[in-house]
Amino acid sequence: MIASNYLIKNTFNSQPVGRLFMAGLVCSFMLGAGVSVANANVSITDDFEALGDGVQLNGTTTTTGNATWSANTAVVGTEFGTAEDPNLGGALAVINFDSNVTPALDPAVSTYSNVSLSMDLQVAGSGTQGIQMALGDDTLQNSFFGGGGNGAKVYVYLYGDGSFNLFSRFNSTPTIVANGTPGSSGYSFNSGNTGFNTVLLELDTLNDTADLSINGTVVASGVSVADFTLAAAGVRFNAGANSQQIDNFSFAAIPEPSTISVMLGAVVGLVVWLRRRIKSS
Repeated sequence: MIASNYLIKNTFNSQPVGRLFMAGLVCSFMLGAGVSVANANVSITDDFEALGDGVQLNGTTTTTGNATWSANTAVVGTEFGTAEDPNLGGALAVINFDSNVTPALDPAVSTYSNVSLSMDLQVAGSGTQGIQMALGDDTLQNSFFGGGGNGAKVYVYLYGDGSFNLFSRFNSTPTIVANGTPGSSGYSFNSGNTGFNTVLLELDTLNDTADLSINGTVVASGVSVADFTLAAAGVRFNAGANSQQIDNFSFAAIPEPSTISVMLGAVVGLVVWLRRRIKSS
């Protein structure tokens, strides 16, 4: 306490040093505030409870995060089936991470230590019928899940029989980086209209790897995926209308702590330097 009083007293008695000290604190506070805004936790969720029958997903705002859905209205089946469990049979719908997202999302994936996408999916049908959920570096377009270098960079395809493929687009052609079935991979699966399946895709952005969980069971871990910018999260239904449904959409991006650590280190260094200058004066 004596040392603290001494430091405060002599800081303000030495006007040039005192001013420098105060300026440093103000700058540090302003920079710290800037870091908290630019690198804040980003969370976007949608439980669809505010939407009724027949309301199109296109143009609706998420429950949290102030993001807006865009739907490819040229595809038949873009309307909701029920308020709680909307379906988009055969449709493509995407949330574009634009300036409306609150707090603002930095498109550089490397800004965040972890990015995750989760949805509850109800899957029916057979063969290639299923649901795809994805993160990508392009806004809504017909080819978000199609060809070309842009669009979906990492996405999960959950089929009607419960099997899955995890894709990553390293170039213009998607590559299957992991796959499995309920029996061989050990995860449970609720088929048809018996219930939803919680699918969680997590990205380690420092190492460009992905973990995938289905109904709480890790089915892929540390899989290499492509590096990309965060432009959109999307979902596509490859089945007839009213046969696939989604609920409880959730996206999260956790800021990379190193940036904040560097700023805090600079503030501590400034305080130590000022204290030494005061003692030597």
